[in-house]
Amino acid sequence: MPRLLATARAGCREGETASHVPHVLENDPMKLPGWLQRRKPRPDLQVVLFTRQGCHLCDDAWALLSRAQERYRFALEAKDVDTSAEWVAAYGDCVPVVTVNGKVRFRGTVNEVLLQRLLDATTRSD
Repeated sequence: MPRLLATARAGCREGETASHVPHVLENDPMKLPGWLQRRKPRPDLQVVLFTRQGCHLCDDAWALLSRAQERYRFALEAKDVDTSAEWVAAYGDCVPVVTVNGKVRFRGTVNEVLLQRLLDATTRSD
């Protein structure tokens, strides 16, 4: 249990519940209202997901990147590896591949924690 929530519950009078404690105290940014999670538009970030048909990991990566895009509002694009001989040579069977501003950041799977750190670090560097 997060520390702030435990403190709030401990401060309740006997017989009261902590249902009046706002979710903000849970230290979980995914539970904040959308308007609190939004960032300014990031036209400087170009995220590309290299994928192929029938790739379930690619579907998972797209879902994760789409959720992150809602928060950070960066440009997001999907490209089918099999449509270019250059991409097939570069990425082979190792999809999904995620690039941020042309630099490969993830291969095979997208780590949500590392993605969050990458986007937050990029945001702070403005």
